[in-house]
Amino acid sequence: MNFKIIAAATRNFGIGYKNKLPWHIPEDLKYFSKTTIGDGNNAVIMGRNTWESIGSKPLPKRHNVIVSTTLDPSSLDNLISKKVTIVEHPDDAFHYCRKEDFDESWIIGGEKIYKHFMAPEYIAYRKRISDCYITNIPGDYDCDAFFPINEYWMLNHTFKIENSDLEVKHFIPFLI
Repeated sequence: MNFKIIAAATRNFGIGYKNKLPWHIPEDLKYFSKTTIGDGNNAVIMGRNTWESIGSKPLPKRHNVIVSTTLDPSSLDNLISKKVTIVEHPDDAFHYCRKEDFDESWIIGGEKIYKHFMAPEYIAYRKRISDCYITNIPGDYDCDAFFPINEYWMLNHTFKIENSDLEVKHFIPFLI
């Protein structure tokens, strides 16, 4: 089973402002949905802030794994049957997804979740992450959350840049 990272970021790697996307690009939202759904046996891993930013509703056709120490699972009882699982730590999300044997598990944010899975000391994660897809958002936006590209990733991973003129313009997949 593959773990993959997906994000949309500005040239300064901004990914959010006040717990929302600062831009609205329908083509990228369609790309995100199509990519993370895959053949229908995929999971998305997100933090509580990302969960709240999408309206506290599960993304359809994917199993939603929410990392939170403050969400009360009993408050989401009606969603559990709709493919929602709450775990307390990113490690728990990692192990849960491996146990459930999803085709792909997509790490979708936010900043803290990305940082955890990309941290240099977490070699078990890094070896399991096969791809990192970043949509390059053109323009300048105020951001207070950032994608954590760090020196380790820049020095130890191969980045291949491709531009797509199909569905998503300014698409950059970072192939690890």
